[in-house]
Amino acid sequence: MALAGLLAGCAGGQYADPGPQPARIRARVDLLTDRSQFDQFDDTTPYTSWDWGLWIEQDGRLMRLPPSPPQQLTVIQTERLQRDTVFLAPPGRHVYRLIVDGYVKLREGWTYWPIDVVRVNDRLTLDLAPGQEVTVSPKKVLRGAGIDRKRP
Repeated sequence: MALAGLLAGCAGGQYADPGPQPARIRARVDLLTDRSQFDQFDDTTPYTSWDWGLWIEQDGRLMRLPPSPPQQLTVIQTERLQRDTVFLAPPGRHVYRLIVDGYVKLREGWTYWPIDVVRVNDRLTLDLAPGQEVTVSPKKVLRGAGIDRKRP
């Protein structure tokens, strides 16, 4: 959740410009919630919220790539995130990030706190030609207690 908030701040809610002849990066994601860190007495939301997308490193910051067709990429509430989405990217050699953050909310008193249960932050270097299409999927998936909560 913190990672998603940081990225939203970096991008300012804008998409990177893919140019007049964009390449296409197909991202295939199929992830299940991991609630192993909770027990039966924890008061959590009955669903997982997912924020995800494909980002490009540009001028020292991350910019979100536009999905085609446009679709919701944040606060998707489901136990299993299954997506096959095409993102439009500028041609050439660039560094991309496939980022997925799955979280549930845990109640403490009157407040629900977001707790990460699944996280992907894959860094990809691709050299794409105009109109070229490539497919990517998560390589390293962190789950439950394996997520480093000290760093986004």
